[in-house]
Amino acid sequence: MEPVLLGAKVEMDKINDQAQIKPGDQVIIDRLTYRFREPRRGEIVLYRADSLTSKSGSYFIQRVVGLPWERVRIEPPHVLINGRPLDDPPMFATLARRAGGYRLAATNAPHASLKTLTDHVDLRAGEFFLLGDNAHNSFDSRYWGPLKRKEIEGRVVKIYWPLMRAGQSLEP
Repeated sequence: MEPVLLGAKVEMDKINDQAQIKPGDQVIIDRLTYRFREPRRGEIVLYRADSLTSKSGSYFIQRVVGLPWERVRIEPPHVLINGRPLDDPPMFATLARRAGGYRLAATNAPHASLKTLTDHVDLRAGEFFLLGDNAHNSFDSRYWGPLKRKEIEGRVVKIYWPLMRAGQSLEP
């Protein structure tokens, strides 16, 4: 997984998808909205990742794909929600087309949730399925399963650094 908040050099690519965080971007987190409503599909969220890393105080940023009470499956290059390819918001169709789209978890670890075409995850109340936009190199729900709502700290809304990308909205 590439660091996005650690000040790494930003490489602007030719396929600059509008709603994508690049390595080195610094972002504004809205910690208020989720006190009044639940996260929505397509939103980029900041969540506490202490249980996923050996470092205390770790946070990850990824996109909400699956919502409570949905079934999530990956049939490369698409993510399927309740058996249908995910294309709303439209950025999911863009992500599926980019470099082969979404892939299954590349591991033999027993706790990985989506390793084969027949694997699926049934989300329960208060559970969300998150995927990184860099689908080929992202440690996300494919590997560790659903994320509990209580671990989500806030919604990533804008990039404020570097200046050449400042103000770029990250809304789906």
